[in-house]
Amino acid sequence: MNKRYDGCLICTDMDGTLLTTDKVISRENAEAIKRFQQGGGLFTVATGRYWDFVNDYRDVFVPNTYVISLNGCVISEYSSGEFIRWCEMDRSCFDEAEYVFESCPQLTMLLVNTTRGFVPIKRGETEKLNEIEINGENRFYKMTYMSLPGEELTEETRSFFVPFSKGRYNCERSWPGGMEYYPLEGGKHNAVTWLKQHTRSDKLICIGDYENDVSMLECADMGVAVSNALDCVRAAADVTVCSNDENAIAALIERL
Repeated sequence: MNKRYDGCLICTDMDGTLLTTDKVISRENAEAIKRFQQGGGLFTVATGRYWDFVNDYRDVFVPNTYVISLNGCVISEYSSGEFIRWCEMDRSCFDEAEYVFESCPQLTMLLVNTTRGFVPIKRGETEKLNEIEINGENRFYKMTYMSLPGEELTEETRSFFVPFSKGRYNCERSWPGGMEYYPLEGGKHNAVTWLKQHTRSDKLICIGDYENDVSMLECADMGVAVSNALDCVRAAADVTVCSNDENAIAALIERL
């Protein structure tokens, strides 16, 4: 069999990239991924979501290497969900939550991502953070501060997080209304770099659409943006392909 894609590793974002606006994987993308894998290539996702979200698409798409989730804080086996690599937050950052809410009136909710799922904490209820049990069975990976549903973070809110997190956490948006921060050793760029080395791949190709994808595009051998990506993502990319609603993954694989 022709192994034309031997040594190639593709890591794709999910929302806005692999998935259409309707949250499905198109038939064209699914078929292209299978051809790529059959041709010797490794194909997986690097998402801000949990591992089990990827597993929901197993009827149309199965990664053939480790899955990157929670914006690079966790790398796991696809079939079992077993963690291979992870980065943990220190719960001392819980002490800062009230200060963040006071500094950013627009924020209404905090999501705490742990092994057991996310814990929602509303403005004015930060004392509930003390009730979250963090231990070897329930690790703590990242936090997300959110505005009201459908409301984009203002420039004033966004500018607060830059000096607040600098040198302590990675800080970026995964969608317009949510500011995430997590360990410096996390991030999609660190995860895809580890995966390239671990799989001994020759060429790392990363494709995405949003702020949390920029770092992995910049460290890839080939950084790719979808046409619906933010300006900062297209600026970081080596090439731009069609939109997520126009079979962008199939277009990328055809380009290869």
